[in-house]
Amino acid sequence: MNQRSFFYIFCHLLLFCGHVATAQEVVTGQCDIQFFAKATWHNFSGKVTSEPFSISLSKGENQDDLIFDWEVEVLVRNIDTSNARRDKDMYRMFDATTYPKIRGSFHQMDYIRGKEMPFVLTIRDISRNKTIKITSWKETDQQITFYGEFHVSLNQFNLKPPSGFLIGSVKDDIFVKCKCFLIK
Repeated sequence: MNQRSFFYIFCHLLLFCGHVATAQEVVTGQCDIQFFAKATWHNFSGKVTSEPFSISLSKGENQDDLIFDWEVEVLVRNIDTSNARRDKDMYRMFDATTYPKIRGSFHQMDYIRGKEMPFVLTIRDISRNKTIKITSWKETDQQITFYGEFHVSLNQFNLKPPSGFLIGSVKDDIFVKCKCFLIK
């Protein structure tokens, strides 16, 4: 076999192996999101369901590895703390009229079950690198479910929660927990 033939076969094998390793599956999903805030007088929580989304999944070299490519969006005005006045103040803090969505972006992120995964969180016009811990991964032929947890600093996004004598003040650290459902 001459050098040119070997190079030709070698390149085709690389292309074939690369194609097998990156075969993609597109799934649809939604996340139920809860957040927990501490305040001077009363700690509180809230909830929201993300907008429906699609995810491109690829298997990595190790078949237990998954490569994600997806974005999760939440409509700010759908966030509910079971207190209309607090919700109204929160929508004002987020400037929901100008910035109606909060977005989490996961692009070509490798995930090995039980580890943390980087993503970009965008609130208003500010994006910050964050890390989400993925737990309780369950996969069947029809669906994938998992939980994710991360913290958000209001100061990092230049968010100033309302405060006052009757309200007290909201602490900077917000804990976020989500359950995601993906349908194959």
